[in-house]
Amino acid sequence: MTTIKEQYTRYPYLNYTMPDDENAPHTIKLHEPFLTKKEINHYIKKDINDILSVGFGGGAEVIRLGLEFPDAKITAIEISRFCCGLLKQRLKKYNLTNVDIQLKSLYKLKGSYDFISCAGVLHHLQNPNKGLSKLKSVLKDDGGILLMLYGKIGRTAVYQMQELMREINYPGNKDFPEQIKRFKEVFKKLPRTNWLKRSEMLIADYKINDAGIVDEFLNVQDTAYTIKDFHNFVNKVGFKVLEYSEEFREKYYHDIGVKLDKSISEVDKQYINELFFGDITKHTAYIIKDGNI
Repeated sequence: MTTIKEQYTRYPYLNYTMPDDENAPHTIKLHEPFLTKKEINHYIKKDINDILSVGFGGGAEVIRLGLEFPDAKITAIEISRFCCGLLKQRLKKYNLTNVDIQLKSLYKLKGSYDFISCAGVLHHLQNPNKGLSKLKSVLKDDGGILLMLYGKIGRTAVYQMQELMREINYPGNKDFPEQIKRFKEVFKKLPRTNWLKRSEMLIADYKINDAGIVDEFLNVQDTAYTIKDFHNFVNKVGFKVLEYSEEFREKYYHDIGVKLDKSISEVDKQYINELFFGDITKHTAYIIKDGNI
């Protein structure tokens, strides 16, 4: 069976690239309110000296953190050797010397960190709880994590296509090039009624390159969460949600104009909104150890 490490070694996830890359399909622009010092200082704490980036892929978040926190020590870990080499090149472009790149699994982590960025990693582990517990063990008591997990409702089309490809790819076929070829053949024939065809404004990584196809539709390990699942997941490991990132924040708190029972919890209301909008493809939030304010 193909492991997640083997998958991302062969098809590294590079879709989020820096603005200065030629022909970059997606960018995290440096002026956007993402991983900013202002936001991290507000939700986590003022004194940020040691930062950890887990599974950085193309390296955009590491560059962002390096620029926002030039005096901090940043450790960046990744299981793809190619991604590590790519980030090393990109750091030179931005003259960043405060980043230590390490080719390793998060389970090998040591140290103690004020802030951890972990986006798009834990949902690819066989045991996400074990992964979050490991991050908790290297997080300072007054520190915090920016955590992103896939959203189950907004990615409905992804999971329909994953199931379709599992049925089409005969048992035992673990050859990614052949599976990619089959996906492309199937995609050309999809009717407009298919969820993916109806969700192209939400799901787009597969249009970029073969790695995007593998990441979305042929992934060997992919767990998705509703917002209620997200809270239950972090609570079980001993964390609590402080606040959501800006991208979908307004939708979680939106008043849909329908009277709800007074007994409904705030998280249940957010789940209703998740179902109501249907386009929350990921849940991203600042979380801290339970008991800390």
